[in-house]
Amino acid sequence: MTSDRVEVAVQTAASFYIRQVQAKIAMGEYAMESVSCFCGGTDSTQMTQQDRYGFEYHMMLCKACGILYANPRMTADAYQEFYKNEYRLIYDHGFDRDAGFMRGVKCGENLKSYLDDYGITPNVIFDIGCNVGAWLKAFHDTGSTVLGVDYHGANTAYGRDHGLPIVEGGIDALEATGMKADLVILNHVAEHFLDFEHEMERVRALMANDGLLYMGVPGLYTWE
Repeated sequence: MTSDRVEVAVQTAASFYIRQVQAKIAMGEYAMESVSCFCGGTDSTQMTQQDRYGFEYHMMLCKACGILYANPRMTADAYQEFYKNEYRLIYDHGFDRDAGFMRGVKCGENLKSYLDDYGITPNVIFDIGCNVGAWLKAFHDTGSTVLGVDYHGANTAYGRDHGLPIVEGGIDALEATGMKADLVILNHVAEHFLDFEHEMERVRALMANDGLLYMGVPGLYTWE
């Protein structure tokens, strides 16, 4: 297959799930809601009308605090179904999963090396929204107790195929263990929180008293 045909196949497959989401929104299966900024402000400037995949997506810039937020947006229940059913199939489609896994392994190795430099050896590590769980491998291979959660079943299955304890679900699956984490990894997840303060309180409750949080979020000038 030529590279042009591969590109067409990728676009066609992603387009199918894009249309599927658009149809669910139009029919109300994925409910939408209007919201204010996290700070409570309602005075904002609209920065975008759609995202790079053609979804209607109003990114608002709050004039009170400068935070960017989506309004309107899916409800919490709709987002959870979207993350389970289509999110990874659209936003990850066309990426080499094996190569992505190895990149994630390297990121986890870098994080572990950084902690080692400060004499920090976490015994229990949670990864929320872990994708395939690759960040956990370096810790898992050296004997730490690790657990990752992600809503997309294919990704969790891929992680388990690589010997990693990954389960399908969200933070509630980690809460159910009763364990306290010495390290929580929250990489490109916080920007998906609908109620940031509440979700961060749940994350804090998962952590040991001296636990650490690694958080990565996208910026305007750099993704990593």
